[in-house]
Amino acid sequence: MTKSRLWLLVGLGLLLLIVAGLLSPSLFFSPSIVPTPSLVSTPTIIPSLTQGVVATWDVSKLPPVTPPAPGEPTLPPEALAMHAAPTATPSPIAQPTDTLAPTATSTPVLATGSDDVPMVEIRAGEFIMGESYERAQVRYLTWRQAPYAYWHELKTDFANETPRLIVDLPTFAIDQFQVTIARFRACVQAGICNLPMNTSLHPLPIDPNDPQYDNYPAIGVPWSSAVAYCQWVGKRLPREAEWEKAARGTDGRSYPWGNTWNSSFVSEELEPVGSHPQGASPSGTQDMLGPVLEWTADFYTPYPGNKSDESPSTVRSVRGASILTETLAHVSVRDGQPPDEPVRAIRWIGFRCARGQTPPPTLAETLVRAEVIQTPASIATVDLSRMAEVPAGEFIMGTDAPSFPESTYPARRIYLDGFYIDKHEVTNAEYAEFLNLLNGNYLACEGFTCAVVKQPGEVPNGHLMLVHDRYASDPGFEKYPVTYVSWYGAHAYCRWQGKRLPTEAEWEKTARGTNGQLYPWGNVWDQGSKTDEQFHLHSVGEEPINVSPYGVYDMLGNAEEWVNDWYAVDYYAHAPDRNPLGSATGDNKVIRSNSSDGAKSVGVLSRSKLSPYSPVAGVRCAYTPK
Repeated sequence: MTKSRLWLLVGLGLLLLIVAGLLSPSLFFSPSIVPTPSLVSTPTIIPSLTQGVVATWDVSKLPPVTPPAPGEPTLPPEALAMHAAPTATPSPIAQPTDTLAPTATSTPVLATGSDDVPMVEIRAGEFIMGESYERAQVRYLTWRQAPYAYWHELKTDFANETPRLIVDLPTFAIDQFQVTIARFRACVQAGICNLPMNTSLHPLPIDPNDPQYDNYPAIGVPWSSAVAYCQWVGKRLPREAEWEKAARGTDGRSYPWGNTWNSSFVSEELEPVGSHPQGASPSGTQDMLGPVLEWTADFYTPYPGNKSDESPSTVRSVRGASILTETLAHVSVRDGQPPDEPVRAIRWIGFRCARGQTPPPTLAETLVRAEVIQTPASIATVDLSRMAEVPAGEFIMGTDAPSFPESTYPARRIYLDGFYIDKHEVTNAEYAEFLNLLNGNYLACEGFTCAVVKQPGEVPNGHLMLVHDRYASDPGFEKYPVTYVSWYGAHAYCRWQGKRLPTEAEWEKTARGTNGQLYPWGNVWDQGSKTDEQFHLHSVGEEPINVSPYGVYDMLGNAEEWVNDWYAVDYYAHAPDRNPLGSATGDNKVIRSNSSDGAKSVGVLSRSKLSPYSPVAGVRCAYTPK
C-alpha cells in the first residue's frame, strides 16, 4: 500500500466518521508503564467502503448452490492445507438458544440446513481472557504517540479489555473459518436468513452475486441473521469468552500465532477465508484477526470488576480487530455494535458458529477470578491539625440575586452538622505519594483512572509525572494543588486518608460562612486577589487574602475542586433543610470554586458539572468524627 493511498484512506475514513457522527471522545488514560517504542507501527487500514459496489443480493439472480460431495469442503485451496487441524465431533444439538436475549426470530429456527465447514474442538479448562491494566496502558500510550493516532479514536478504548480474567470454560467446538458468502447464500435461498445490509451509505465492497466471491466471508450480515444461520445448521453463535479462547489459546498471547506482530499473517483486505494459514490460532482457527469483525452471542457489557459503564447494554459484542497495527490488533480487542442497524462504514462484520453446551454458561458462571487493583487501607488516624473545624448550625446557601446563574437559586437557610475540612487543597507531592502507595494510576481508583500523569518530555495538563516507575511532581510544583484528577481519583485519595469528599453544602458553608458572603473574605472584591487572572495557580495557602471565615485557604481560585454530590441544576430549590447530600442520581458530579473572570462576578457560588471519569479538578477532603 503506497503512502499516498494510505493517507487518502485515512482522510476518507475520518470524513465518514465525522459525517456519521460516530467519533466518540477518547477515554482518559495516563501512564503507569513506559511503553516499548517498537510497538508503534504503520497501520494496515481497511479500504473505505465508498469504493464498494452498491449491489443488492437478488435471490432470483443468485447462482445455484451445488451441494458438495461428501467430505468436500467449500473452501479455497489455501484453506485446504489446514484440514490437518483437529476437528470436533461433538454431540448433535437440536436447538441452540441464546439465554441473554430472545432469539432473533419469533420462533427458533429448525436445524434443517447443513454446513460442511470443519470445526475445531476447544477442550475444557482455564484460559486468560482480557488484558492487564499495565499492558493496556502500554498499548494506549504507544497508540497516543503514533503520528497517525489523531484521526481515529474508536480503538483507544483499551479500558474495555480490562481487568484480566481467568475463565474456566467447558469443552466446545467452533468453526475453523468464518461463514462464507456461498454458505450464507444457501440460508438466504432457504428463506431463513435476511439479505446482508447493503445501502448507498454502506455499500458492500464486492458483488455477492458474483461466484468468484463465494469463498469470501459474508459481511454486512445483521446479528439476527447470524443467529438464524447458526441455528439453521444446528449450531449457535459463540459466547465472547469462547471466541477469545479459540483465538488465543490458554497462555494469554497477544495475537493468534504468538506475541510477535507479523502483518503478513493477516489479510490487509477482503480475501477468501483461510488465505493466511500461518496466522492460525493454537486451536487451528483462522482469520481471527483481519478486516472482518465477528458477531458473538453476548451483550457488550463491562467485564467483572470494570466499572467504566454499569448501564444496561442493548448492543452486541463484536470481536476481532479491523485496524491492523501491532498496538490495536490484539485478540483481546472488543467493541459493540447495534445488532440490526447498518454497520459503520469502515467496519465489516461477519461471523462464525459454535457448538457445545446449550445454553452456554455465562461469563459470570465461568469466572475464576478478576485481577483488579485493591485500594490501600485507610490511614488509621486522621491528622486534625491540618483541618479546620466548621461547627454545626445554619448558613445561607444559594442566592436570590437576578444576575447569578439559575443553578444558584434560591437563597435558603440550611442546617449542617459539624464537620472538619482540609485547610489546604491536596498538593501534587501528596497525590504522587498516594499513587506510589497504590502502585498505579491507570484504572487504579475504583476501576477508573485517577489523574493525568505524563511521561518525561510530554506536556499535558497538570504536573504529575512518572519517572522510572515512580510518581512525582514536576520540580518546583510540589506544593501546588494537584489538578486534572478524576472524581474517582479524588474520592479514592480521601478514602485513603480516612476522610471523604465534602458535600456541596459543606463546601459552600466553608467558603462563605454563615451570612452568605460572596467571597471568602467578604462581599467586596479585594484588588489584592489574583484569582480573576486566567490560569493563576500558586502554592497552596500562598494568597493571604484568600481565606474563609473558618481559616480555610484557596476556596476561590487556584484549583477547582470536586465535591461528593451528583449535579442537578435545580437542586438548591429542592434540597432538604438539613444536611443535604445532593441529587440521588445523575450523570455528572459537582465541581466548586472558580478562577479567571468568573471569580469576580460569581465568587464562591460558581457551580459546574462534569462526568466523574473526567480528569479536570483538584481535591480537598472532609471528615466527621465517629
